[in-house]
Amino acid sequence: YDKKIRRGAAFGYFYPEPNSGFFEQEQTPDQSRKYSIIDSVLDSDTLNDTGTTRFLQGYRWNHHIYCQ
Repeated sequence: YDKKIRRGAAFGYFYPEPNSGFFEQEQTPDQSRKYSIIDSVLDSDTLNDTGTTRFLQGYRWNHHIYCQ
């Protein structure tokens, strides 16, 4: 038991859905991410360690604190 904690993973900076793969010309792909709730199995925000994978591991709501 390592006594580490983390927040949930339902919210993060994800690409808006439906995502056709095209972005506004003046934006890079990373700039086109929006802070939102998970709405795709592909949602992943590695900078904040949130997204579908972590959500399915049981780390649900960002305002909750979980034991790792």
